Amino acid sequence: MIKISMIINRPINVISSTKDAYIDLNTTAGSLMGDAPGTSFSIITGADYTNVTGIYIHNTQLWVSAVNHVTLDNISAVVEDQRVGSGVGQTSIRDGSEYITVKNSYFSTTRNGGSSTFVLAYANYCNIDNCTITAGEGSGNLLYFTTYNVNVNMTGKLVNSFNNVTNCKIMPQTEGSGVSLSVVINGYNNTFINNTVKSGGISPQWTGGSSMGWEDPHQAHGYANYTFINNTISGQVEVIKGSSFINNTIGSIYLENNTVINNTITYTQINLTSQLNGNNLSIVEILNINASNSTIINNTIGKIKVNNANVTIKNNIINGREEIILDVTSENNIICNNQITSRALWCDDVVNVDREKNIFENNTPNGIEFNVTDTTYTNFFDETGNVRSNITNFTRLNLVGTFNNKNFTINNKNLQINGIDAILNNATFIIDNQAVVVISNLTINSENSKGIIINSNDNILRNLTIIHNTPTSTLIISNDSTFIKNIQIIKNITTNTNDNLEIINITSNSNEISDLNITIKSDVFTNNITAFSIKNTNNNQINSSNISMNVLRATGIMVKNSSNIELNYNDLFINSQIESKGIIISGNCNETSLEDNNLELKSLNQTYGIIFTNITIDNLTYKMSSNIININSKKAVGLIMDLKNYNFIQEGYSNSISINATEDVQGIISTGYSTFCSVNVSSLKNIETNSAITLISYKNNIRNLRSVSATNASVLRVLNSTNVSLIFGRHVPVYSTNPIYLINSTNITINELYMTISNSNAINIINSSNNVINYSNITTNNTNSNVISFINSSNNVIEYNNITANNTNSNAISLINSSNNVIEYNNITANNTNSNAISLINSSNNVIEYNNITANNTNSNAISLINSSNVNITRNNLISNNKTGDDAIVIDKNSINSIIELNTPTIRILNNQTYNQLFDKNGMLKIDKKEIILQLTSDLNGVKLGFNNTNTLYKRGSSNGTNLW
Repeated sequence: MIKISMIINRPINVISSTKDAYIDLNTTAGSLMGDAPGTSFSIITGADYTNVTGIYIHNTQLWVSAVNHVTLDNISAVVEDQRVGSGVGQTSIRDGSEYITVKNSYFSTTRNGGSSTFVLAYANYCNIDNCTITAGEGSGNLLYFTTYNVNVNMTGKLVNSFNNVTNCKIMPQTEGSGVSLSVVINGYNNTFINNTVKSGGISPQWTGGSSMGWEDPHQAHGYANYTFINNTISGQVEVIKGSSFINNTIGSIYLENNTVINNTITYTQINLTSQLNGNNLSIVEILNINASNSTIINNTIGKIKVNNANVTIKNNIINGREEIILDVTSENNIICNNQITSRALWCDDVVNVDREKNIFENNTPNGIEFNVTDTTYTNFFDETGNVRSNITNFTRLNLVGTFNNKNFTINNKNLQINGIDAILNNATFIIDNQAVVVISNLTINSENSKGIIINSNDNILRNLTIIHNTPTSTLIISNDSTFIKNIQIIKNITTNTNDNLEIINITSNSNEISDLNITIKSDVFTNNITAFSIKNTNNNQINSSNISMNVLRATGIMVKNSSNIELNYNDLFINSQIESKGIIISGNCNETSLEDNNLELKSLNQTYGIIFTNITIDNLTYKMSSNIININSKKAVGLIMDLKNYNFIQEGYSNSISINATEDVQGIISTGYSTFCSVNVSSLKNIETNSAITLISYKNNIRNLRSVSATNASVLRVLNSTNVSLIFGRHVPVYSTNPIYLINSTNITINELYMTISNSNAINIINSSNNVINYSNITTNNTNSNVISFINSSNNVIEYNNITANNTNSNAISLINSSNNVIEYNNITANNTNSNAISLINSSNNVIEYNNITANNTNSNAISLINSSNVNITRNNLISNNKTGDDAIVIDKNSINSIIELNTPTIRILNNQTYNQLFDKNGMLKIDKKEIILQLTSDLNGVKLGFNNTNTLYKRGSSNGTNLW
């Protein structure tokens, strides 16, 4: 194919009169150094004042070099699955070009060899307006200002300066599509206005550094003095010295000598003196002494931290949600005239500032504080418990001493209720109607039906002891963003009801609960008691808490139809008479995290560790790592993954399940996906369905099944499943007293199983097809069963295994009513057995080849065929006690049409009587076998022994002193 370029080197107007002009020069770029960009549509020196309008350029390098005053309007430049732009970018404006306008255009690359989409390389005074710059996988940066791979001398020239990028969309084709960065900058005094930049943000050219001559626009590796106005930048903006940011929305930004006005920014880090005014800033950190003398004025801030610098923080609204929202550990800062609140905490409660080493003045609000006693209670609360209207916002009520039969209802107030040696007998708290309250340092001893009810947002409960023995909920949270820490709840329930009981009931979002200690006892409450219930919510956390339950029926934590739930670092101790359940995840609970939880569960009857159930949509994600489940029970299941054939995306590792049962035991029951676990189960009663892992209608893979053991149980039962790969882990032994079962299952692979079993089959494959067992080491000892047994199963493969049967009356491998199976490349040994190494009964059309098979017993054969026809037994090494090769195979009269050949070795007795049977008149061996053992049993005199090149003579030592003369 002849490849050509289109080169414009004089002023012209290029238009598409039919509005469908299409150019494809089939560019194939060369070196990544940019010295061989390939065929191109080029506008070069001499083409000043050229206009190109309405052209579609496909898989072609667009090249604008050393030219001025060029306009590209309504251009589409698209690259798909072709190496275009290597080292230079698909669209490249370069080599000192100036006053180039690109507008109303579309630029896209996908799998172009990893190069950028749109590049300015020593280009100045350019305008890029109303363009879309996008890329898919296998592409480089989207918009790139660079100094690399410019192969002309630009010493002393302006470096990518005074360019304008306006009204553009710069984004990958899809989020996470594998492109490098959205915008990479180099140069000076460039302006970005009204652009949308997604995924990747804005980053400097990697060898650049704003500290390298940043005030000199002729410095090749510098970048500074940019202006950003009205842009939306979802990612990170890295250091751009001397730049201004006005009215932008930015994910995160790192500031050095910047002016930042009226922006909305999630995370801000100041590293060199900067000025921030009128912004909405979620988090601000000042950690570098070089940021000293920065000013932060008239901003709205969620949290600010100052370390190793002295700055001015004035006239800001600092309103967060954490316990400390202004954290200053350096000296000589000026902190004045700020409004500082966090939930119902204010000013002094939420700041960490050394007042002697900093100026901290006129910050508000200044709260009012009252002491309240049981006697003065009515001065602050009415007869129904409602806080009185004369109690204003930002008031702290200190409850002092003992209170009897007093309720506390707060509506539309911002208050703190703090205890000073306070004990509240028969008290109920209700927080309602947009109230924001902190309740702390109280002991509540109540027989009321209601404990604490939260019907508003942003409340705090901390340092409480709640003794609430009635069979009702102790804590109800129906509105969002409650912060709960260090609470002890004690319930000793002595009465019964007809309903289930939820101790903490959460039906709201974004609550943070940690360091709770919950103790629940009852020997009379017959229905289920749940410590935590979370239903139809999002973004809740229960972490670092202890739950102790000694009841008839118990559930530690129930999560239903709730997403982004964290259950981490919790300890659950449950002892029940009837049923114990640790954690239940029910319904469509996406992004659930269970990490580092410890479950110690007991029951006289039935126990479940963790349950996933009632899933109704695909691709839910959960994380389950480093959890420990220990169970002692009559009947027990460690982990249930009831996914009903839906896909589940799992992240996690190092979970441990250990169960001691007296009857039924299941380590894992899964219908869709199982986390990585060590599983150890045992039962006092050997029940056929007992197992460490049971897969039902399962369709995913399980890797690293390490440390799996089963006493009076199977290691694995696979039922009605398909397309499962089970990788146990090479050289990691598996202990089991019962067989592995594959029942009604297809396309199951068992890989790297190292298993020794006594008194039972190792693997039973029943009514199953197209399964594979490979790279495994399987041994049975002292058993009357087979190592591997096929029953009514077809098209299975046993390959590359070591299979050993010791001291057994059965086979290493048994096939009954099973056809079209393949047994190949295995080492199969039957030691001291009274049966054959491989036995086929009513099993035709099977293949046995390339195996080493040994049967070490006078009553055994290597292979036995009974009523099994059309079997291919070839190229095996077969040895039984007195027979080898083909002779080690026994076939009954009903087994016909089999291919039995090339099995080795062949043994023949050689003496004076058999010589003529074995050798022809010329003394050449007449037996056409590759491997032959001739056993000499008498002296031979004057005979010729000749062998052709297809024979291998094996010498076997003689015990009778015979000689060959």
